Amino acid sequence: MPELPEVESARRLLHRLGVGKTIVRAVVADDDKVVKGISPKKLQAALQGSQILSTDRRGKHMWAVLGPSKHSLLLHYGMTGMLAAKGEGAANYRGENVDAASWPPRFWKIHFQLDDGAEIAFCDSRRFARVQYVADPLALPSIAALGWDPLTGMPGVGELTQALARQRRSMKAVLLDQSFLAGVGNWVADEVLYQARIHPEQRANALTEEQAARVHGAVQHICRTASDLNAESARLPATWLFHARWSKGRKERPEVEGEVIEHITVAGRTSAFVPRLQVLQDGDAGVEDALREPPKQEPRKRPEPGGKETKVKRQAATTPPPAARKRRGAG
Repeated sequence: MPELPEVESARRLLHRLGVGKTIVRAVVADDDKVVKGISPKKLQAALQGSQILSTDRRGKHMWAVLGPSKHSLLLHYGMTGMLAAKGEGAANYRGENVDAASWPPRFWKIHFQLDDGAEIAFCDSRRFARVQYVADPLALPSIAALGWDPLTGMPGVGELTQALARQRRSMKAVLLDQSFLAGVGNWVADEVLYQARIHPEQRANALTEEQAARVHGAVQHICRTASDLNAESARLPATWLFHARWSKGRKERPEVEGEVIEHITVAGRTSAFVPRLQVLQDGDAGVEDALREPPKQEPRKRPEPGGKETKVKRQAATTPPPAARKRRGAG
């Protein structure tokens, strides 16, 4: 699932290629699961002839402000969203190449050409992404409810420390909460906790000021470094947990810098950590919250008319108690 570094890298790609340019041709897929709030034909008409004025991002949402309407093309990446430029590749951690000969890429939902010949496409294979055309992205409830952005709105150490002190949940649950820190997903959260040397189950309000400061620094460092490297996994520092965290289920025991990695489930998500370096303090495990789904209960089946259970109940209702049977026999 794309996280903040992938979305920020995509925003930078669109900003570099698009700002100040005019969209001369646009094509929008007829997919009402992805394209929301406007028909493909109307969106296509709105895009053609528009100039890209600026780009912005909050968490995992990014958008381009268009002129002269001042409306925005808003993109949310869902599970497999991807922005690609013809001849330049895609902005994601796999660093995929996009073959210009087979443009547009597979699973495209929108692609457009700029007045200098550059071409850009937004793709999504699993169709959980969202494409919208809105007047003000920041006014949308889904974006207004987001928490601090690690790159554009991170609070100071003291403010973050105070906010963590009010949280009884595990650190992994807190980091995944988009209303707390916008854009942090599973791999970024694991990397933050590894570099800060904090167990994923550690209760947030049990952190010391020093630990909270390490979290503060790690969140910013990881998001900024990954974004500056175009979120390409091959370019991320070799010392990062990222490169070995995906090895759950393999026969060999995964390691990072000679330390063994283990996997547990925290806040409903698989969490990779190094037990020797990330030690859970006794009695300081966090309280799980709504991120963990409650177990599903099987609905009770009603007995069919004439079924076994119905016959037993009917027989019990019509059979007199032993005392009544005895009195009848005596008469």
